[in-house]
Amino acid sequence: MRDPLSMLTDAFTSFLFGKVETARLPVRTSTGQAQAVYLPTAAYTEMGEWALPPAAAAELHDARARLAALPDGERLSRLLRGGFFRNFLIKYPEIGDAYWKMIRLSRRVHDGLTARPRDPRLLAARERLWQGQANDAYWHGVFGGCYLPHLRRAVDRWTELEALS
Repeated sequence: MRDPLSMLTDAFTSFLFGKVETARLPVRTSTGQAQAVYLPTAAYTEMGEWALPPAAAAELHDARARLAALPDGERLSRLLRGGFFRNFLIKYPEIGDAYWKMIRLSRRVHDGLTARPRDPRLLAARERLWQGQANDAYWHGVFGGCYLPHLRRAVDRWTELEALS
């Protein structure tokens, strides 16, 4: 029997891409040609800026200001990006610790459920794990962040999960 989570994931993926296919929304690229599209890893531009160390963030800010002064600067400045979101895991060590703990626990819970798919303790552990996997728990941002108490509590509860999985 297949894992219920993978069955749900497959069903959702089929549903999502089915909707995209039937909607036939046009995807336009800057070149005007049909091609693969790779989405950035950050939700918005500022997120990449915040992931940078302070000195690099200042350099990026200065580069944008100098570029904006050029005749075509506004158009070109959108090409400048900040850092990769995982830099938050280094910039804020407590976030990095929580992230890697989540990865380890996720594997343990998955392995446990593979062996014992109906184990109520493991099913409850998976629910608690999911509660702490919202991406806002691993960076700060305008709409949430690692500093919000309810996100921190969801991540902090993982200590309980280590005993269950």
